[in-house]
Amino acid sequence: PKVWERFSGQVPPEHRQNPAPFYYEKLLHGTPEEQSHFAYEWAWYEEKLLFLQEKSDKEVAEALAGVNFVSWARIEAHYCLEYLFMPEGYIMNNVHRLPLVPTSIIHGQYDVLCFPESAWRLHQVLPGSKLIFPMAGHYATCPENQKALIQETNLIYDQVAKL
Repeated sequence: PKVWERFSGQVPPEHRQNPAPFYYEKLLHGTPEEQSHFAYEWAWYEEKLLFLQEKSDKEVAEALAGVNFVSWARIEAHYCLEYLFMPEGYIMNNVHRLPLVPTSIIHGQYDVLCFPESAWRLHQVLPGSKLIFPMAGHYATCPENQKALIQETNLIYDQVAKL
């Protein structure tokens, strides 16, 4: 809640229900100061939510030091507002086109940026898929996500090598 309060508190009250479009507008058409401010706040918000263990404000500031967060925030905001650059429902509507290959879906149990329900729904319609929910957040480098990614990559490699 504190992270959301900071993120949504940067916009006028009428935009707080969904602040992303307001941020995006400022990122593209704001003054240079507004672009920098809203980009930093976007990056700060994401950085605070990526990991299972929340980073301190100091750790977030260190992680963002030297990062071109204006470019990062513009790309992220565009990505979010454009439904991941695909029509809504595209993956679920086209899952039947995917080849039947070993597939592991790894999704952090405590990912608050991409909801676990999406991974579960994909697993339900993807034949032979394996669903793994590590005790982790969003980021691939969260230790438990990384462990699952490496383990599943090795298992799939072994399966494919036998073909």
